[in-house]
Amino acid sequence: MNVFQWLLIFVPLIIFMTVLAPMWIRMHYQHKQRLGGDERQQLLKLLKALDSFDQRLTTLETLVGDSEAESGRRK
Repeated sequence: MNVFQWLLIFVPLIIFMTVLAPMWIRMHYQHKQRLGGDERQQLLKLLKALDSFDQRLTTLETLVGDSEAESGRRK
């Protein structure tokens, strides 16, 4: 292969790697981060369930902490 043939391969490759590939990658990940309507509703439902579980855990910790404190006083 002579120099001209190398340039025919090398120049488009450099242009692709410096201009098109970064744009392509950025657009790909921006598309992946968007949520559809159904996915958004499911996420909101899970967040509500998480809040409920957090309240239950706080209540259980309070009850367990109170019972441990009372058993310590009885000794």
